[in-house]
Amino acid sequence: MLNDTTNAAEAAKHIYGSTIGLGDGSYFDYLDPASTGMTMEDYAYALAYTCRFRGQTWSNGRRVFYGVGQHCVIGTERMLVDGHSVRDALAFLMHESDEVPWGDFASPAKPLMPAEFRALIKSNGKAIDLHFGIVTPDPDLIKRYDIRLFATEKRDLMPQFSRQTWTKDQISTAAAEGYEPFDSVITPAAHPDEAAERFLMLYSVLTDRLAREGAAA
Repeated sequence: MLNDTTNAAEAAKHIYGSTIGLGDGSYFDYLDPASTGMTMEDYAYALAYTCRFRGQTWSNGRRVFYGVGQHCVIGTERMLVDGHSVRDALAFLMHESDEVPWGDFASPAKPLMPAEFRALIKSNGKAIDLHFGIVTPDPDLIKRYDIRLFATEKRDLMPQFSRQTWTKDQISTAAAEGYEPFDSVITPAAHPDEAAERFLMLYSVLTDRLAREGAAA
């Protein structure tokens, strides 16, 4: 927790300036992201409570909540099942860092944003990765799994568009070899907390394994 003097100064920035408050009592400054005291719980719960597809998802004939946190968890678990490295799996778990402070912008809207705005969002994500010591050894691998999971989500959670055919260039479906949706069917979490808790468990397990691998090297 911050002391009273720091709290007062940060509170003023929070109200009038460029910071937002975080769940564990610290702040995130959009113009000085490296100063953040963000915890992994702040990170996990922010993503767990951020909906994908602007909330337009269905399962078992009814509208459901499906969050970015669960998206990260499903992809991470799939990478582990497929035999990818612990570091690659951790990179997927943490690949949505910029969405922690900004939320999930609809992909078609991103090219419409001013370049300076997109650069700020990207720089915030990089600062958060640096804060947690996250590296991405193989960005292309993470992107491929992200696209495959996107295709799976469209198939399982947006049946209203199942009749459409998508291409790899549209960041979509199964048309391109190597970008097929996964065989397993997505079941949305009953509550966002479930995704947050699963996220935190995976983070703990993966970072512990990396630490043990490093000690054994």
